[in-house]
Amino acid sequence: MLAPDSHGASWNISLKEIQYLASLTNMARKQYDTDPARTYIFGHSNGGAMTIAMTALKSGDFAATSLHAGSFNVDDLTPHLANMRAGMPITFITGNQDALFPLSQVRATAEALRLAGAKVKQYEIAPHNHWYYDIAGFINELAWKEMS
Repeated sequence: MLAPDSHGASWNISLKEIQYLASLTNMARKQYDTDPARTYIFGHSNGGAMTIAMTALKSGDFAATSLHAGSFNVDDLTPHLANMRAGMPITFITGNQDALFPLSQVRATAEALRLAGAKVKQYEIAPHNHWYYDIAGFINELAWKEMS
């Protein structure tokens, strides 16, 4: 398991950060002989946005991805969706009261990925906001079930 944290308060969602995560994945793959068919990403909040970016740009490196509380600006994401492998599984787990990642933004992001050929699943939890930690066990179990 790789569990990187951002360099600062949150991920920058830049090409530099994406390359950093891709290099960590490649290093682990070489050092531990990991299989991309058994490699997954999960992210929360800005880590969820990074998960979306990695899904679009590096989908060949992962079997599936999942996120809690994340979205991406569709205009910024769309030009990169041609890089995503067809049928790439991604699961969105979102609180219906998340002020940082409103459902309308999450739904728009999920729809852009779906239109680009991703296999998208969405779970909207009610009542739930952005706070992962109180229901982390439930979120983790759901994410793992969908990714494996």
